[in-house]
Amino acid sequence: MDFFRSADMDLYEISVPKDNAWEILDVLGELEICHILDLNKDQQVFTLVYANRLRRVNESLRMLNTILEDEAKKLNLKMVIPNDVKGLRNTLKKQTRFKNRSPQAVFEIIEEEIKKHCKLIGDQKEREEQMHHQALSLFEEKAVLKVVAKLLGQQQDINDEEKKYDVDLRDNEDDFDAHEQLIQSSELKITHLAGTINQQEKNRMQRMIFRATRGTAMTYFQDIERPFIDYNGTKSYKTVFVIIFQEGEYYREKLTRVIESFLAHKVDISDQDFTKRQGELNNKVKELRKVMKTCFGEVDGYIKAINTLEGSQVSKIQLYKMFLLKEKILYENLNKMKLGKKFFVGAFWLPTAETGTLREKIRELQINKQIKSPQIFRRVDHSITPPTYIRVNEFTAAFQEITDTYGIPMYKEVNPSYFAIVTFPFLFGVMFGDIGHGTLLFLFACFLCLQSNFLSRGSMKGFVPYRYLLLLMGLFAMF
Repeated sequence: MDFFRSADMDLYEISVPKDNAWEILDVLGELEICHILDLNKDQQVFTLVYANRLRRVNESLRMLNTILEDEAKKLNLKMVIPNDVKGLRNTLKKQTRFKNRSPQAVFEIIEEEIKKHCKLIGDQKEREEQMHHQALSLFEEKAVLKVVAKLLGQQQDINDEEKKYDVDLRDNEDDFDAHEQLIQSSELKITHLAGTINQQEKNRMQRMIFRATRGTAMTYFQDIERPFIDYNGTKSYKTVFVIIFQEGEYYREKLTRVIESFLAHKVDISDQDFTKRQGELNNKVKELRKVMKTCFGEVDGYIKAINTLEGSQVSKIQLYKMFLLKEKILYENLNKMKLGKKFFVGAFWLPTAETGTLREKIRELQINKQIKSPQIFRRVDHSITPPTYIRVNEFTAAFQEITDTYGIPMYKEVNPSYFAIVTFPFLFGVMFGDIGHGTLLFLFACFLCLQSNFLSRGSMKGFVPYRYLLLLMGLFAMF
């Protein structure tokens, strides 16, 4: 009656030798039938025995997920995952560096390798970001020089190659004429400050300059139509500003402080040969593009090499990820046990029907590994409520998940999931009674059922566990 009610559970005490704790917990974990109780709830996490090891595992997982795996996904690399823990072990054994190594040594090798890869990629990405920022600065400087050259009445000879990198600018003829008249005045010694700021700061900057100079300085703005995209993909729209004022140390210093307060990109426009400077900037942009292209290619090739595992189709990144997840679970469960002088003492729940399986596995461990087996005792005199353990298979797992979403049945309480196998799809069909869409859903579910092994390794793997649920939903929708 395990289908309709929770399986009978027994409480056991276990005493594990400290030296062999990892191997014994590894065997218990493979069975997937033991629920270890936390005997250290009242302890601080950092005081537990394996707190430091667990922190190192979590840090390795974080670096692998946020750096290596993310970069591999950007390149759309194929990342095949080991089928199960047995497949993980077989793949690790085939690697020369892991042969005849203890689990602790394997972890340290993987941890060191992940750190090395992440440091190299991080340094390379930092250089890429610097070059990207440098390229944006060159583009901003080109835009400023173009506006200033037009404002000062200098004609530029822009060739076809330069036009590829130029940013279109919106002209304001009225402002241009007013500034030109001021510049051509021979009675005053006029100077300029120029650069770029964010477009939304334009009006505020104009007001501040007017107040700071009491209206004696003139400002000219021209928006850059194309957005500037930073290394992280964030778009920002810039505008070129030119400040025209009477030369004097007092005003120059005051205007410089105003410009700095807006985090503006200031451009030196003291050189009057703008055509020559434009040519120099074009050459710098070309060289920088070549270097960036080479740098990007090296990083992509390095990530592809990292993901490739010698003599196997399995992704090295996914292999290491699965190994670290297994390590994390093992150390979390070891931290639930009390540590004595030479033994770990713990308690766990076990389905009554699986007692023979557990003892057989322990016996195999003792023979194959030649280690001292743990001492296991069944506890009868206790008042602890057993956990709910309901056996599921590929067909019932999806329906059980729906039930668990609303509430897990108590121990020995009737499990409603098996009634929901009929009622849920039937009520869906009542609500979604459409033979056309129902047929499409049914055919899609049939495809998932027939190709489940193949699809479970691809981008549609999220649909595979729910294939039988979708099949019945489509069938009842047609009905």
